[in-house]
Amino acid sequence: MKQFIKIALLTALSGFVSAQGDLVNHGANIVLDNNAAIYVEGAVTNENNGTINNNGAIYLKDNWTQTGSSTTYLGTGWLRFEGNNNQTINSTAPLALANLSVNNNNRLLLTNNLSISTTVDLNNNGNIELGNYQLALANSATITGYDANHYIITNGTGTLSQEVGVSTVHYPIGNTSYNLASINNTGLTDIFSIRVADQLLKNGTNGLAFTEGVVNNTWFIEENTTGGSLVNMTLQWNSSQELPNFIRSNAGIAHYTNGAWDQSSGFGTASLVSGTQYQLSASGISSFSPFGIATQQIDLPVELIAFNAKRSNAILVQLDWATATEINNEGFYIERMLAPENEFETIAYVEGQGNTVQQTLYQLTDENPYTGMSYYRLRQVDFDGTISYSEIRAVAGKALEADLSVFPNPTSKEVTILLRNVDRQAAVVSMLDASGKKVLEYTTILSAQKNIKLLNLDRFPSGIYLLHIALDDDRYFNQKLIIESL
Repeated sequence: MKQFIKIALLTALSGFVSAQGDLVNHGANIVLDNNAAIYVEGAVTNENNGTINNNGAIYLKDNWTQTGSSTTYLGTGWLRFEGNNNQTINSTAPLALANLSVNNNNRLLLTNNLSISTTVDLNNNGNIELGNYQLALANSATITGYDANHYIITNGTGTLSQEVGVSTVHYPIGNTSYNLASINNTGLTDIFSIRVADQLLKNGTNGLAFTEGVVNNTWFIEENTTGGSLVNMTLQWNSSQELPNFIRSNAGIAHYTNGAWDQSSGFGTASLVSGTQYQLSASGISSFSPFGIATQQIDLPVELIAFNAKRSNAILVQLDWATATEINNEGFYIERMLAPENEFETIAYVEGQGNTVQQTLYQLTDENPYTGMSYYRLRQVDFDGTISYSEIRAVAGKALEADLSVFPNPTSKEVTILLRNVDRQAAVVSMLDASGKKVLEYTTILSAQKNIKLLNLDRFPSGIYLLHIALDDDRYFNQKLIIESL
């Protein structure tokens, strides 16, 4: 049978008490002197308007529960969690402690907001998991005994908060890994609340995650009173959190503000802390929201989600494209190349949106009566002159694609091309890669009894190609061809 001690009277302790089971304070007033201690092999429950005035130490192997709006815990002593498994601290109202120790080689789970006036000691042997609750430290409070394996786990919306002035305050936080944040404030003293989450999202708090060029974490840093702060910060991460193409020698702290990631804090080389832990710093920060670590140019200026070109009639081609987000986007140059030509030329310019996280649709009509094949692409330019190109779109002068069959498609080695209603005509067969470069071309004579075979296609890299057949009567045929590796 489970044992417990139920105390329902005034108790003053100056030595130590050992409870072999649970300890339940049912409305009593328990006072522990400075050198007093209670060792509880089970859980502690403080209920029914009871009071525990702890100026010594309470050691417990299980959970702490406090119920009732008038039930009180006070004193300058220690509450020490020393079980062998995860433990919880439960209270029906926010709980205030002077000193908290976690020494269970596991986690202390919060189920309510908790404030600490003096010390949190993780003993290099415990973690505190916040969930959706806040751990608030008084101005002079400290956290000790933390390291890369023992820290405050911010696995929900809960934050670690403390007042920050000119002296540096360390926030030993992390989610699946340790991500220490250290800040000092040369402006107006304020309370800062910080949590860290896995992934760095393109829209700061939502949207798709970056898949390269960044540390895979977001630090959410908020000040209690907006304005007046001037912060220097240092953020730390583990090399295992670096995504592909992240360059430590060209990285900086990025700040999501005004609908875009701002990297104006500059770039430098990350410094080694110890082992596989690295850090970067930034100064003069006066506004707060999500922060991240990124190699220079963490995102292309524009996230293009669609680009289509379609002939409306014999003389007009309709171009449509859409962006999901735009960062520093000056605009789009629309470029066209006709089949006999070797270079694209600019035919129009459309101004971009600058910075936006909203989907934007664009349209352009090109007067193009050319009867052969026309090729279109977008040349996107941002405000600093950086250029990126869209994929190429092909538009036929005559809609004859239905007369063309290509099989098998996808293919790995060879392909057969069948043209119906074509007899005894010279044809130029060419194949372009995704960049528009011509990788194959030869001339043949078509007849009703002859198919075209392209052999040894396995010599080309896997990918999407554009297949063109130009007849001597000025007709052109177009087909996408996919080459796969064996």
